[in-house]
Amino acid sequence: MSYVRAKQSFKDAQRAIKSNHDVAMLAVVDGLLHLTTSLENHVAELHSEIVKVRKGLGGRKSRKPAA
Repeated sequence: MSYVRAKQSFKDAQRAIKSNHDVAMLAVVDGLLHLTTSLENHVAELHSEIVKVRKGLGGRKSRKPAA
């Protein structure tokens, strides 16, 4: 789930919860949004590292003399 979709889902859930006055559920939804955002950031960091490693491996292979 993208951050934009998660944020919109959070806003929708927040409106519904406020109408029912269920503060505990609001806290749960807020926590899930925070978790989703954190996971999205970690995935982006991992993807960046993978791309760097692949580029590094590709660079070394291309410098080897052909057999």
